[in-house]
Amino acid sequence: TRPDGSLAYYWQLTAAINRQYAAAHGYGFLMVHMELNRSASAKDADACTHPAVGPRAAPWCKILALAVAIQRGVRGRRCAAVMWLDSDAYVVDPTMSIEAYLTRARRLGDEAVAPGSGPWELLLSSNTPFQPDSVCTAVLWLHNTAGACGLLRRWWDAPWPEYSHRHPYEQRPLSAHPAPPRAHPVV
Repeated sequence: TRPDGSLAYYWQLTAAINRQYAAAHGYGFLMVHMELNRSASAKDADACTHPAVGPRAAPWCKILALAVAIQRGVRGRRCAAVMWLDSDAYVVDPTMSIEAYLTRARRLGDEAVAPGSGPWELLLSSNTPFQPDSVCTAVLWLHNTAGACGLLRRWWDAPWPEYSHRHPYEQRPLSAHPAPPRAHPVV
């Protein structure tokens, strides 16, 4: 509840936490809000439209939001990298920077960020404990590179209309790719 006794939506609370986190570390913050067609349940409602595939549910729209942040930056600032958090995700340790988090993951042995693992363009979390071998796009990091932009384009253009309005939504094309990105548990 809010100080005045009214109820707050969970996404308002997580957005406030994440906005404070970004400000504390000097990161830009962008909250994406989509207008939904309310004829379906909120998660399955049309929220963005692919020119060839047609309307898609809100989880797909993060691909467009990531592309906009990479191409245009956030509030006039170019982004070297973008961290995406779904509306139900927030940073648990507000004192730890993203760089410190990745350093900690490296120290704990996460091979995706290990020294010598090469530059990565997209770093995903896993769906552990629900589907440990499947990618989860609720939390991801994307570097601002031509390769990452190409990956976003291929991901958005993935011809999976059967998942336009049902789970696993936009996660399916990444999991089904001939060489799917390695999913790593969030440490």
